Amino acid sequence: MSILREPIIQTVAYYDLLDYPLTLWELWHYLARFDSNKPPTIQDLRDALQTDPVLKTKTELQSDYVCLAGRSGLIQKRESKQPENLLHYQKSARLIKLLCLCPFVRLLGLSGSIGIYNSTPDSDIDLFTITAPHRIWTARFFTVLLTKLVGLYRRPSSIGGKFCLNHFVSQANLVIDHKNIYTARLFSQLVVAYESVVYRDFQQANLWIRDYIPRYPWLNLPPFPIIKPGWFPKIVKQTVETILNGKLGDLVEAKLRQLQLKHIHQDPRRLEPQAQIVLTDQCLRFHLIAQEPIMLDKFQHQLATLL
Repeated sequence: MSILREPIIQTVAYYDLLDYPLTLWELWHYLARFDSNKPPTIQDLRDALQTDPVLKTKTELQSDYVCLAGRSGLIQKRESKQPENLLHYQKSARLIKLLCLCPFVRLLGLSGSIGIYNSTPDSDIDLFTITAPHRIWTARFFTVLLTKLVGLYRRPSSIGGKFCLNHFVSQANLVIDHKNIYTARLFSQLVVAYESVVYRDFQQANLWIRDYIPRYPWLNLPPFPIIKPGWFPKIVKQTVETILNGKLGDLVEAKLRQLQLKHIHQDPRRLEPQAQIVLTDQCLRFHLIAQEPIMLDKFQHQLATLL
């Protein structure tokens, strides 16, 4: 049996759940953990796909795309999504140019379907935010407020192309609390659109991802230059942060925390069993229909039929 059989099937099967066939390069890049001290090459993967009897039955290799057997129709579907993804990235660039000016925002990253160019017209755009220590509620208040003011905030009645600011973490605690194949793939594919020398710290704090994807870490760049504020907006932001760094800032943080918690607790959806809501001073996570348990369950069932 090829030592690459299981990691290939695991990797292809996971992305099949996203209706996303992988290129050979992506398969090599995202390959699941393998039992070998020598990392495989792209040619090793091609040879395994073409010679291993199980892989020849369970997968297809077409025009350097790899998918599960019978799923080659996803290749054209993936290619047809590219124009929509570029539109979403253009919209993201415009918003992030504004959000990066919000006080105490240290990183803005695009996650979810847009991170692998897999968005559709009905997809929202997930935004992951790292904030300065002890100012997570202040940063969330201003980013959400600004997104609402420009009409791009995701609502139940308006989803496609709108922004879901669903995950904030403080620079004081960068470790992702849930460690599994879903979060490993989600955060390894984070597309950094704005950052202020904090992303490397985030990667180093989450090297557990290597347990699932040995090639991690790497940098995913958007199809536009990483956003950098001009000198004047940067000075304004620094001035506001200086004012709000002391006792006044502590009072503002406490007040904004109280205000936002009151609003959040009024939403009965947070109590639904499928919701994942975290409300601490180090992490704010808002998933009313959490995809993590859904994807993990589907993945296990998928593997049971393939391995």
